Parts: sequence; structure tokens; C-alpha cells
Amino acid sequence: MVQSSLARLSNIRSRLIERMLMSEELMKAVVHDSTNFLEQPAVVDPEQYLYQRIFPIRHLPGKNVNEQKTVVSVSLENIQSVQREYKSGMICFNVYTHLSLCQSESELLRTDFIIRKIDELFHRSQDFGIERLEFEKLDVLKILNPNYYGDSITYRMLDFAK
Repeated sequence: MVQSSLARLSNIRSRLIERMLMSEELMKAVVHDSTNFLEQPAVVDPEQYLYQRIFPIRHLPGKNVNEQKTVVSVSLENIQSVQREYKSGMICFNVYTHLSLCQSESELLRTDFIIRKIDELFHRSQDFGIERLEFEKLDVLKILNPNYYGDSITYRMLDFAK
């Protein structure tokens, strides 16, 4: 049975999240709040951080003014239909961190390290039932909460409905 296009999109989202949760260095940068996060122990049971630090939807952190954490969210955007099949669209990874957590010993900014790890995991990937992901853009996020900083990296999905 051929999987529907929308089910494939859901499957792609799940696989993106799974790959991020399995990346030891990415999870250390997201979960451990110290500047030397790479020297911290591996994150045990990374799945517990789903909907806490890793979100399969666009999510802005810091609704609570005192909340200090780093968050990565994934969104599928601008999905285009061609002959009733989804053929292209964008995968956007948004990385937010509290200003007090920006500093990193491995990069100038924690967000730089996380964006680099995301790019290593996904750039030109062919593991999601799509032909490939191509880098589209890197942007600074506009955030209403002045206590947070954020960057986004976006990839174009090419020819993923077969």
C-alpha cells in the first residue's frame, strides 16, 4: 500500500526529531546549560526532552520570564503540491537560547554550535524518503522575549513524493 503524502510528511518530521535526539553532541548543547557542555556526560534518555527542549512544531521558549533554557524546534513549511503529490517544501530548524546561556567554550555562541550540528546531520541528507535536502538560508530570529536569542537554518526538500 502506498503511504499518503501527508503520512509521509509526518514520517519525515518523526525521523528528523529522532535523528536530533540521537545526536550526542547536539543533545549536550541543548540540555546542559554550562559553557563546557561538551565535557558534560551524555544525555541519558534523550526522548524525555521531546516537548521540553526539542519540539516537532515551531515553539518559542521563555513564556515564563524566569525560564532559562535552550530549545530547538522543527517545522515543515511552504509545502508545494504538484499533480496532487507533495514535491517540495522547507524544513526549518529554529534554535533559541536564553541570553545567559549563549556563551560556549566550543564556539562563540551556543546557537552557532547547534546550527553547525544540525547542518552536519541534515545537509544533503537522503535518509528521509526525499531525494535530498539543500541548504536554503540561515537567519536571525525575531523574538518578542528580550531574554532570548535565536537563529534558524532552513533546507529545501526536493522531489520527496515518489
